[in-house]
Amino acid sequence: MRILAAIMILAGSAACAKDPAAPTEIYVNVAATLTKVDHVVLTARNPDGIEDVINRPTTDRDISLDAIVIRLTPATGFGLEFLLVSEGYREQKRVVASGETIDFASNDRRDLEVVMNERFAEDDFDRDGYRLCGTGPVNDAPCDCDDLDLAVNPFSREICGNGVDDDCTGVADDGC
Repeated sequence: MRILAAIMILAGSAACAKDPAAPTEIYVNVAATLTKVDHVVLTARNPDGIEDVINRPTTDRDISLDAIVIRLTPATGFGLEFLLVSEGYREQKRVVASGETIDFASNDRRDLEVVMNERFAEDDFDRDGYRLCGTGPVNDAPCDCDDLDLAVNPFSREICGNGVDDDCTGVADDGC
């Protein structure tokens, strides 16, 4: 009788320990270190290189003091994990940027603060959301091992047989 009660208690606690559902939306608060930004472009890129772009004007708004809030929801077939590249433009020139990995399945972030800065905009030549290795802080991992190729960065999937380190692990064709 005691064993059955213990099993019932364990079964009940296992049912209660289910992971909560992944968020169906994430709110991104986009700010910048500059006051003069005409518009913001958010590019969501999944590991297969498929992109979705949001372009928002910031007319008469100082986003260094008052962030723009943009709601993201996962599109069918896009996947739950993606790289979010945020770019701020002034007079058609990219002046601030940032990169952030988003994972709807991880369930740990429903609100995301993104602060775009000038240094990142200067150091991310291919605009994939990662700085060239060695241009960021001392511990700048993850970083971009080929900042002239948009398809090569730590978020990319390794393409077997091409002889390129697509995912910036330091080894070409690793895991193939």
